[in-house]
Amino acid sequence: IALQKLQVLKQNRIWEKGEVKEFHVQLTHILREYLEGRYLVPALESTSIEIIRDLRATGLGQEMVQKANDLLHVADWVKFARGNPEENANALALEHCLEWVRQTAPSEPEPLAPKPH
Repeated sequence: IALQKLQVLKQNRIWEKGEVKEFHVQLTHILREYLEGRYLVPALESTSIEIIRDLRATGLGQEMVQKANDLLHVADWVKFARGNPEENANALALEHCLEWVRQTAPSEPEPLAPKPH
């Protein structure tokens, strides 16, 4: 679901229409929804610092936690400090988020064998 939502966000390219803050709001909302479903952390109700703390507790590798931190940090900068990323930084943030979700997505579960009667 997160990958589909990220692809729609990518197709809409709202950051190119001057909607940089809205882009980062949507990007991090998708990421936060994914984190709640995948890692059972209360990401929608948490600050970025709390999310990173909770991700560390899941046993997710340090590199992946750092990448999530980087994504959230840039988005916070844009949303709350009115930061203005370089022209290609928004598309790059989206690509990083897509890659992060792909790398952390659970593999498809094995189909259950029918139980003998």
